Amino acid sequence: MKKALLLTSLIGSLISDVAWAGGSYSSGYNGTYNSTTREADYNGYDKDSSLSGFYVSGRAGYGAAYFKNTTDNYFVLGSKPHAHSGVFGLSVGYQRPVMTNLIAGLEIEGNYHDHAKGTSRGNSYERLDSKYSFGIDSKLGYVFGLCTIYGKLGVEWTNLTHNKSLRNSSSKKTRTHTGFALGLGFEKEITDKISLGGEVKHVFHERKSYVHEGVGVAGVHKIRPQMTRFLATVSYKF
Repeated sequence: MKKALLLTSLIGSLISDVAWAGGSYSSGYNGTYNSTTREADYNGYDKDSSLSGFYVSGRAGYGAAYFKNTTDNYFVLGSKPHAHSGVFGLSVGYQRPVMTNLIAGLEIEGNYHDHAKGTSRGNSYERLDSKYSFGIDSKLGYVFGLCTIYGKLGVEWTNLTHNKSLRNSSSKKTRTHTGFALGLGFEKEITDKISLGGEVKHVFHERKSYVHEGVGVAGVHKIRPQMTRFLATVSYKF
């Protein structure tokens, strides 16, 4: 996941460089903002336009998690268990125009979800739980009228707990998985401060090992989670 962190850092640096170049190129622009058409914003870069600044977003929707096990035959849940639940989250970000019709920014987000899957077989029981995820994304969007289509590229972390029990013995292990995230979204301005939209995001997490000594046959469970979210969003621009 060091490569993913490095890639996000490089993207953030690139966004900063492009934004500086865009500001230098059009520093002489003195247009006025039209809240209906945004025509003034598209005639040149305006660092004080409604496209620039901080914002906060609330989101809610549906999420799915897939927990791929790649090791032994003592995984009661099977090789590809999955779970579904509602997702509720909050994000804070900053964006600015970098050239005509193009915006770029960074966003930090946190999500709550109840992805849980439990299965018993004979005297054995296993359960996987994931409750939270946090991430940082670079964001690039194309603006037309009052609408924006954007893509996201970033890094995300999620907790995963693996419970295993056999007869009178049990064990619980929790790990934090780092993942590479890709997202696509759409939003439309309702007022000069509020936007409504939707977003889909998929996260490819790293594989980690879970060892439960003293619980049945000793074995290493190497679990690689993947998560997909479909969210409705409402944003407020400061």
